[in-house]
Parts: sequence; C-alpha cells; structure tokens
Amino acid sequence: MDQREGRASTASRTADHIPRIAHSHDHVFHSLRKGFATQLENAGQPLNVVARLMGHAQDNQSFGNYSDGLVFEELRIAINRVDWSQQYP
Repeated sequence: MDQREGRASTASRTADHIPRIAHSHDHVFHSLRKGFATQLENAGQPLNVVARLMGHAQDNQSFGNYSDGLVFEELRIAINRVDWSQQYP
C-alpha cells in the first residue's frame, strides 16, 4: 500500500466519525483544508511550507529527494501567521 493511500483512507475513516453538527451544504469536511490552504497562501507562505502542513508530498528533485523536511519551529511560525479574522472569497 502506498503511504499516501494509507493517509487518505485514514482521513476518510476519520471524517466518517466527525459529527454532522457543523455540516451544511456550504461547508463540508474539506472546507477546513481549503480554508487553511487559502489562509497560508494569503499569509505569504512558500509552497513547500503549505505542502508540508497540508500533508502533501514534495515530488520535486530538491525537496522530494534531498530534504528531510522543515523543522517544527518553522511550521509553527507559519501556522501562527494564519489570521482567521480575514475573510477570503
């Protein structure tokens, strides 16, 4: 089994257990992911930081083959730059 496939199926199983209280036709499970990615982009975070935080693989020569990843402090700084008070379309 591919590592990404395992994560996807785990996320799907987890989503099945999320209460439907916050679910509406306008907001679904992936709305949070979309909002988080939008917030990171608008906070000026580089693509490699956004990809790491979103759990996406880095399939390029520099990051995919040679990098061991960002240190947690850099990821924490990026997350702290998210401003949920800002609304983006």
